[in-house]
Amino acid sequence: MLEVLSAFPVMVIAGIFQATVFSRIHILNGSADLILLIIIAWSLNPNTSFSWSWAVSGAIIMTYLSAIPFYGYFLIYGIVWLFILFLKTFFWQMPLILMLLVTIFGSLISAGISYGILNFSVNTIDFNLALTQIIIPSLTLNLLLAIPVYGLLNDLASAICRRKDVE
Repeated sequence: MLEVLSAFPVMVIAGIFQATVFSRIHILNGSADLILLIIIAWSLNPNTSFSWSWAVSGAIIMTYLSAIPFYGYFLIYGIVWLFILFLKTFFWQMPLILMLLVTIFGSLISAGISYGILNFSVNTIDFNLALTQIIIPSLTLNLLLAIPVYGLLNDLASAICRRKDVE
């Protein structure tokens, strides 16, 4: 229960950092998605049971912070969360490698869905320009932040979620 209750305050704090600090750190025009990294790191922890609440909280926060319509981040984080659930059933013994793999997958899904939504609702955006100026730099920043975020969230998850002892 504490896991569900702690999701929204942690995501609000992460959203504040996303809007103030990480939105100012750029490589070309790409920026890191801290909320996505937190959802990935929390969902990959084997002790967590209610990681869906973190995905929903992150989608609510990012919907408020972003110009993408409300369904965009629910779709993005839902796909990433389902992908993590699928991978945890087969590869959960390698969480650090999965963190990097899912960060690449999640960044590309996020960029692809965001590009599609913005391209459909606004004017046509040149794909090559978006790829070289936004998508690849954002992926690079997400990969740089993946390991520290995983370390912090793994410790937080261990403190909040009790280990399930099997006898």
